[in-house]
Parts: sequence; structure tokens; C-alpha cells
Amino acid sequence: MAVPRILEAVGIEVCKALNVDVADYAALITVPGGGVTERKRGRLVYVRPLPEDWDRGEAVTAVRLRRTRQ
Repeated sequence: MAVPRILEAVGIEVCKALNVDVADYAALITVPGGGVTERKRGRLVYVRPLPEDWDRGEAVTAVRLRRTRQ
């Protein structure tokens, strides 16, 4: 998977600054002053609290639409 697609999958825009720490065959990707992802059961997941108005169904639909356009 190309880096832009990985970043898109975890909700990070390519133009943002990132911190990437690699340890024990895993990467911890952080956005300065922003969200944090970590690897859980082999997948990168967002580990900070989500906004109250966040809609999981809308987010899944948006990711699916982006994937079909590529």
C-alpha cells in the first residue's frame, strides 16, 4: 500500500506534518498537536476520543467512495 493511501486510511492528509516512530516492527504515527494512531491487532487505529458529532456510517461511506475513485 502506498504511503498516501495509508495516511488516507487513518484520516491524515498528505500535506500535514507527521511524526513516525518505529519500534518492534510497528509504527506509531502521530500528528503534532493532533490525533494519535497505534497498531492494535495488526491494524492502525485512532486512539483519541472522537468528536461527539462523529458519524461512523458517514465515515465508512466516505472511505468506500474514495476507494472506488482510485
